[in-house]
Amino acid sequence: MSSCSVRVMCRFRPQNAKEKKNNEKAVRSGFDIQYSGDTNVNLKIENTNHPFTFDRVFDPDTKQEEVYDVVAQPSVRDVLDGYNATIFAYGQTGSGKTFTMFGIRNDPNLRGLIPRASSYIFNAIEQDDSDIEYAIKISFLEIYKERIHDLLDPTGSKDGPGLKIRESPQKGIWVEGLSEEFATCEEDIEDLIKAGESLRATAATEMNERSSRSHSVLMVVIEQKLSDGSTKTGRLNLVDLAGSERVGKTNVTGKQLDEAKDINKSLSTLGKCIHALAEASSKPKGQVHIPFRESNLTRMLQESLGGNTKTTLFLAASPAIYNADETLSTLRFGASAKTIKTLVHINKKRSIAELEALVANLTKEVRGLQKYCKALEKHIEYMQSPDYDPSKPMALSVPRPTLDGKDDKKPAATPLTASGTTAAARPGSAAGKLTRNPDGSTVNLRRALNDSGEPSSDDDEDASTLSLAETQLKLQELTKASEMQLDMLRVELREAQEREKDFKTQLDKTNEKCNDAVEKLNSIRSKSAGDAQNATKRIAELEEQLREKAEESEESVLLLYTDNERLEQEVEELTARLHKLQAELSAKAPSPKAVINEDRVIELETQLKGATRKLRATEEREAQLNGKLQAQKERLAVLTQNVSELTVQNQLLKTEKDEASSDKDRMEKVCFRLHCFSAYCHVALAAGDDDGGSWDDEDNCLNDD
Repeated sequence: MSSCSVRVMCRFRPQNAKEKKNNEKAVRSGFDIQYSGDTNVNLKIENTNHPFTFDRVFDPDTKQEEVYDVVAQPSVRDVLDGYNATIFAYGQTGSGKTFTMFGIRNDPNLRGLIPRASSYIFNAIEQDDSDIEYAIKISFLEIYKERIHDLLDPTGSKDGPGLKIRESPQKGIWVEGLSEEFATCEEDIEDLIKAGESLRATAATEMNERSSRSHSVLMVVIEQKLSDGSTKTGRLNLVDLAGSERVGKTNVTGKQLDEAKDINKSLSTLGKCIHALAEASSKPKGQVHIPFRESNLTRMLQESLGGNTKTTLFLAASPAIYNADETLSTLRFGASAKTIKTLVHINKKRSIAELEALVANLTKEVRGLQKYCKALEKHIEYMQSPDYDPSKPMALSVPRPTLDGKDDKKPAATPLTASGTTAAARPGSAAGKLTRNPDGSTVNLRRALNDSGEPSSDDDEDASTLSLAETQLKLQELTKASEMQLDMLRVELREAQEREKDFKTQLDKTNEKCNDAVEKLNSIRSKSAGDAQNATKRIAELEEQLREKAEESEESVLLLYTDNERLEQEVEELTARLHKLQAELSAKAPSPKAVINEDRVIELETQLKGATRKLRATEEREAQLNGKLQAQKERLAVLTQNVSELTVQNQLLKTEKDEASSDKDRMEKVCFRLHCFSAYCHVALAAGDDDGGSWDDEDNCLNDD
């Protein structure tokens, strides 16, 4: 476990057209921003200097790519190494936080930190030629009016109670009910971000046309399974905070005013936590209260600010004199955060084989300590017995074990005396011996010889008893520490066994899903075959009806044309005869024959009228037949369209049939592979390999057709 400080970066956005007009006012009022190197900035307000030093300062001309390389890329590398990392953007509204984090997706030069980070992750995975298995999970949430909403769940309501924050020793701080989506490529992350942004609360104010009305947190979890069976997990939190607002500048009212109050309240709580953490860094642990629970925002960022996370604070600032007070407040916030330190470590879980080896080593050490304890007890009994002779020290029969698993041979080679020192350490001297009182109690008489050889008494403290007590105390401490470490490893072993059970359960579920998919595939295949037959039959029937209707229509049209031509000829003939008779009558005098001709004319007129009536009837019938013909044509067009649609449907059914057949073959191969892998796991577990073998063997099993 190592200690690291919060990294603080600051970026000043370019001035807009309105702010450039006020440059003369800034010069007159003594406002200026002075950059010194890459880490120093001096904010000059009313001719008063406010110098600040950060890890990096970006001037308004800095490109998005350079910001990513300095701010985000080290954090992404840390996450791939197994650490937790957080990047959150802080600043007033309209200072460029969202632009820096998300950027403009369609412009390669203006892409933000988040799209570039997703590209870097998948590029690093593609370039990794080791046997590491990766899994990437994405979650996206917003904190709107102190309520947490899932941005990847379109069915959620912003007026609801929101999701709850939970905490557990195993998972730390997490959000209950938050969805997690797996991502297999960069496009998956971009689609999820696009879907989440469409649900995020935004509104227009006088300082920002698209102001974020909520805090957003994009969580990227990268899980790595190594070839030895151990796992490594890194979590990247990308936080886009809503900007602090002054109502007098934004002029918001109603709903937006309530949103501004909640935003400023949560940011104020964040400032309290930052100042409390800065104060706690210089005092003993536990003396300073940190109000993480006063806001859902600080509760979410608790691990990022004071836990196992490498944190980067990105300050977005405005260079305008109009926002001088807010810019100074932002820089002071960053200066306080820079003093915070966190303890971080790699999130790695040992494999079952490693845990079992550690348990075996610790069990061996505990047994060695127990044997050593029994040997010490026997030695103590001997030293307390009347037969004890200090001039003949007894060496321990069992060597003292060490914590590194190796036996310490020195105690076996050097015997202990009653004073706790080695016999070779005091040549020419002898210790006193233990005698018993009449009441049965023991008395230690420490005796030594002077230069003349005469014995002399010594009233010093009983060194022998103290030495034995210290030895027993150290032995108890070693035994307790070993047992505690053994208990911890047993807990890890149980967790690994639970993960193995979860894996087996997931394998069973996968087998069930495969069986269901095969059944569904068979039903789709049979249904597709039946639908194809019905469609073919229906097409044949419609084609037959179409041919019959076409033949009937052609015959009716031919008859109609024939009758029409015949009647037109008759009318023309009668008309010509009538005109001829009328000319003859007008040219000749009346005579009996003329009377007869008049009768003939009347008769011809009558015939002409009859022919005219027949012609009209024929025209009416022609109109009716034309209407029927038009209707037949329309029906023919409908039938033709139906035939085309059925033909297309038939082609689609054939395509689905082919795809279903291909899916069936693929699913049969997958089922065969899963059954092989399941059998392999059972054989490996039966052989005593709780880790299920190496993943190389697993890949060979799954890839063996």
